[in-house]
Amino acid sequence: MAEIQVHTDKAEFVCDCVIIHARREMTDWRVREFCRRPILFRGQRYFVSETGPAEKPFARKYLLAPWQEDLHDASPHTIYYDEDYVRARDKRARGDSVDEQIHVALLCLAPFIGLLWSGTKRRLGRFGLNSRAVTGFSVFLTFDATLVFAILVGWLGGASLVNYGLLALLLADVCLRYDQLGRDTEDYWGFGEWLVAGLRRITGSR
Repeated sequence: MAEIQVHTDKAEFVCDCVIIHARREMTDWRVREFCRRPILFRGQRYFVSETGPAEKPFARKYLLAPWQEDLHDASPHTIYYDEDYVRARDKRARGDSVDEQIHVALLCLAPFIGLLWSGTKRRLGRFGLNSRAVTGFSVFLTFDATLVFAILVGWLGGASLVNYGLLALLLADVCLRYDQLGRDTEDYWGFGEWLVAGLRRITGSR
């Protein structure tokens, strides 16, 4: 039995089969009864015969059996397994891990992220944030802030045109953005974005 290193993986040659000890699970390496995917490794074609847990530091092991030349229901998509394949797989996994960490961090800030304008929320969607959900959180945050501000203005006698104007802005924002949440739309407004949207409609600009 011989073995070689394939970047971070280990390949063991047992008779005419190969056991791949993979550092990361490969979702496209599945045991299939039909439409098996050819795996090209060191000039030989194989298919995934068995999979199972692997000893650490590896995540999973795959038994590759020799390809049967009389197999006519093969998948047209061949997997070219080599160091470049493993390197690209590990790079994708690291990127997914970073995205997941950012996703968790952003969830903690969801009510404040919902205040951001629609374009920014759309770009943050790559981290798994739902624009409608975070906008809903921000609407309730704005509603609470409006109540607190109204109480402070009323109890502390802070009546002024500036305070009344700010209170009107907060109320309008809550009402308009809450109304938008009930409609199916691609983008959900951030705080005050409806002002710009209204001006664009009036002027006919985009």
